[in-house]
Amino acid sequence: MRIFSGKSILIRFLLLLMILLCIFLCPIRVGYGMTINGHNIGLVNNRNEAESIMNTILRETNRQAPSLRLDLCFISPDTQTDIASLLEAARQASGITTEYITEVHTVPFTQKKCESDALFQGEQSIAVQGQAGNKSVVYKVIRLNGDVQSKEIISETILTPPIEEVVSVGTKPLPTGVGTGVFRHPLETIAVSSSYGVRWGRNHTGVDFAADTGTKILASDHGIVSFSGEVSGYGKLLILDHQNGYETYYAHCSSLNKEVGEKISAGDVIALVGSTGNSTGPHLHFEIRVHGKATDPMPFLLNH
Repeated sequence: MRIFSGKSILIRFLLLLMILLCIFLCPIRVGYGMTINGHNIGLVNNRNEAESIMNTILRETNRQAPSLRLDLCFISPDTQTDIASLLEAARQASGITTEYITEVHTVPFTQKKCESDALFQGEQSIAVQGQAGNKSVVYKVIRLNGDVQSKEIISETILTPPIEEVVSVGTKPLPTGVGTGVFRHPLETIAVSSSYGVRWGRNHTGVDFAADTGTKILASDHGIVSFSGEVSGYGKLLILDHQNGYETYYAHCSSLNKEVGEKISAGDVIALVGSTGNSTGPHLHFEIRVHGKATDPMPFLLNH
């Protein structure tokens, strides 16, 4: 049996007292050593700080989680953690790089319309020519092992402002007899009996609308009567010149209600359906000609 001397006991007591004094005078607390992908990142005070750093890493890597280890350790109460430095170290350990790039982009111009009594209704003209501008855009680009994960706009600076385009829109009433370019159906009830195009080996230059003899034929748009009489094949024919490059033909009529030179408004009764000329039965042969060339009337009529 070993017997401790009084001196030995005193020494042990003094050592214990010194330890207790150190603990009392220099208290310690629990923290964590943070390691990512085998790289020592540093100390964090608690798991909340570690989770904050990891959530940022997960967001920047589109949820691609690196290897994380937290080791329990003791740290001094006055130890201050630099979250920004720890986050940057975590990025490097995770293969994340951040760069800022500047690009120049076009800024499209806008357009506004202003009424003008110097132009006729339906007319437009450019009063101020629009011009695109350009701007400098700074992006924050985050890459993971070289692959772009995100591209975020940090700032935009207008280098050259765009010039707004101003379009004048006419409000002046059209002179009598001038067409609008918008065509209404020439009959109240529409029943197509023969379409535009090749028919019986020949080009059919209009559309035939079946109707009873005496049915009212209406002007498809404003115009001036340029012909009212009989033509071989067409029978009784009325032609309206709309004074805008368009003409409309109304053929095989039983009677013509308007004379050459009369100014007509859209919807006016100009003739009655018949079966004159080369016709197998009562109907209206209707044509739209653009600068003298016959074209299919249906797209004009169907759109309005």
